Amino acid sequence: MNQPKWLKFTKILDTMVNKYNIGHKASQINLTDDNDHNRTLLSDLWGDIAKSFQRTANKTIPSIIVNEDKSVNAHNHERIRDRVAWANHDIVKDINWLRKHLHYCRRFKDQLILPKTIVDINIHIARINKKRGTQIEYVNST
Repeated sequence: MNQPKWLKFTKILDTMVNKYNIGHKASQINLTDDNDHNRTLLSDLWGDIAKSFQRTANKTIPSIIVNEDKSVNAHNHERIRDRVAWANHDIVKDINWLRKHLHYCRRFKDQLILPKTIVDINIHIARINKKRGTQIEYVNST
């Protein structure tokens, strides 16, 4: 930031501080023994100061103009599942499913399981066994 831009920034900041009476608000704060009340007063004052700086910056500092055509074309538009970070997504999904059902089995250990639920769990286990080459035992009704 060069000298003329800095002078413009300080001039607008001074105008903002005067416009929102921050100096008057600061001089009117009476601190007491109540820490919560003091914190609220000081937080409000600092909030007004921060808003003044932000508004001044918005008026004086130019924004970066992004050429959207170039930035969109440069972005990698692969599906998340195809990215390297998600190479093990299917295995993690199967492990999470197993962990969830083991948790439920432990939680409801001595209760009966509905036949539909047993069939659904066994179908899923069969898919995991076939896909992963595992030998996870099936849930039975006894």
